[in-house]
Amino acid sequence: MKEGISRRAFMTGSAGVAAIASGVSPARVPSESAKLPGKGLRVAVLEYPDRWTKESIGAGKLLGHAGMTVFQLDITHPADSQHGGVDLIVFGSFVNNAESYRQYIQTHGKSLRSFVYAGGVVLEMTQSDQFGNSVAYLPKGFEVIRGDRDLNDGYPVDPKHPIINQWLGDHPGRFSKNDIDRGNVNWESVDRWEGMKVLLASEAHGGSPCLLEAAHGKGRFLVSGLWVDKCFDNSGKVSVSDRALKHGKA
Repeated sequence: MKEGISRRAFMTGSAGVAAIASGVSPARVPSESAKLPGKGLRVAVLEYPDRWTKESIGAGKLLGHAGMTVFQLDITHPADSQHGGVDLIVFGSFVNNAESYRQYIQTHGKSLRSFVYAGGVVLEMTQSDQFGNSVAYLPKGFEVIRGDRDLNDGYPVDPKHPIINQWLGDHPGRFSKNDIDRGNVNWESVDRWEGMKVLLASEAHGGSPCLLEAAHGKGRFLVSGLWVDKCFDNSGKVSVSDRALKHGKA
């Protein structure tokens, strides 16, 4: 794991996936390397081609597009003992539909907390509430409970936060499912949360969050109701419109 990564601005280009997960400093002077915001970072990804998105995937490909070195999460090893070490762990949208995810969380939840405490970042995209509505590996004092509501709008609650700025620009306002060309913006919206900072929500005052952040030790947990990572079919072909893909790569 890179020393000091926790002090960077964690962004995923999908607020997605490459602006939240990338370690680009907001004060960095634009350069050729800025075109690859995640260059030099190592990320372990766990994805699942779920039925809700017609067996789409995409987190790994999008993070690779941002310059990261991408590995499949080794579910036989704890989060803090992945081969070669990683800076980030990403759970793709609806991966909790897979038994492998549920077993990993049950077996290695403690290691996820240790990984973040030491300076790592864990990003979880939207998940199915019927397969487990809580983010079970969060430390004591933090809670996220997902519901069954699917919402069509997004409001930047903290527009100056590096994640939001990277994804939506300097003057972000309300955006809708039409703006990102998705069936909805916030899928399986968060109904209840504790100890988390709301960055993006489906209500202007911060209710119904679709992106939350929590500091833990030197690292960060990021929990999302977005599904902008689902851009490719199971064979790797683009499965969304150019506009949706652009937001996935942002």
